Amino acid sequence: LMELEHRRQATQKTLDEWRGRVFDWSTDATCAHLARDHLVNMGMNPPEMPKFATAAGAMKALKRRKWATLADMLDSFLERIPPAMMRVGDIAITPGQDNLESILILAGPLKLMGWHAETGDFVLYDKGMDAVTGAWRVTPGQAE
Repeated sequence: LMELEHRRQATQKTLDEWRGRVFDWSTDATCAHLARDHLVNMGMNPPEMPKFATAAGAMKALKRRKWATLADMLDSFLERIPPAMMRVGDIAITPGQDNLESILILAGPLKLMGWHAETGDFVLYDKGMDAVTGAWRVTPGQAE
């Protein structure tokens, strides 16, 4: 139960920190930055996030590290799991915009948090697991 409570608290902390923010490349308000902050809240030591100010810049940053997609990035330091096995605090991706996937965090049963594609607002919503194309286990306290 301690791990589940840690997951809940860390996920709530992430939600509290990001709620009210609007997607903005120039202020590091992106799904990649959200994911990194969440991993830190979960007690992990994820790789540093490179600076980028556009979708094209984000793609270049991925390619510099030999990753073709955000899924490749997540695969490099997290364990991929079936979406049906996700727990609170685990990370998912769905199709996104600008040739990039969208990283979301499972906040509860069928509740994902991340940016709304049309408004750019950070939201907690029922995305539906059918949209999830990849999922990764976030292990509290796991160091990289």
